[in-house]
Amino acid sequence: NLSTAAFILAKYLVSCVFTVLQLAVVYVLVATLAAGIPGDPRQQFMLLTIGALAGTAMGLVISAFANTRDQATTIVPLALVPQLILAGVLVPKLPDLATAVAKVAVSGYWLTEAMKSVFIAADGPIRVIDPRTGSLMEMTAEPAGRGAAIVALHALAFLVIAYLVTLLRHGPRRHGT
Repeated sequence: NLSTAAFILAKYLVSCVFTVLQLAVVYVLVATLAAGIPGDPRQQFMLLTIGALAGTAMGLVISAFANTRDQATTIVPLALVPQLILAGVLVPKLPDLATAVAKVAVSGYWLTEAMKSVFIAADGPIRVIDPRTGSLMEMTAEPAGRGAAIVALHALAFLVIAYLVTLLRHGPRRHGT
């Protein structure tokens, strides 16, 4: 008996609570077991939380499109693989077209850029190997705030898509009908 917007928001908020709790447990375990992760832990956790909120919203889109749980489970890898490949971690030098797509549509790309920015801010200039030439160069990254804002916009876009898909598939829901 909820409106479509209230239904989507309620489902999203409950999922976000569990997602952030899981993230907190994993973050504390990694921070405890790893020897000195560089960067401000609060910034890192906040960026990871924003990424988790975007991922949860993406899951809601998948759920809105899927007819069954099995179908949703099958679709998840199709959504996650591009996030992993186009984030720029597994393949450091993506072709220009892939980078352009990543900058528009891949939350993982912006989350990676933001985390690199936090890392650079903590440790100063960091030298890495240029994948094109094999020579040393300074690591660069987009500002953390820009990455966080874009990932938050992705979360909002996913929520709007989930709302529209649910509205189209099931019609408008009104309180008391």
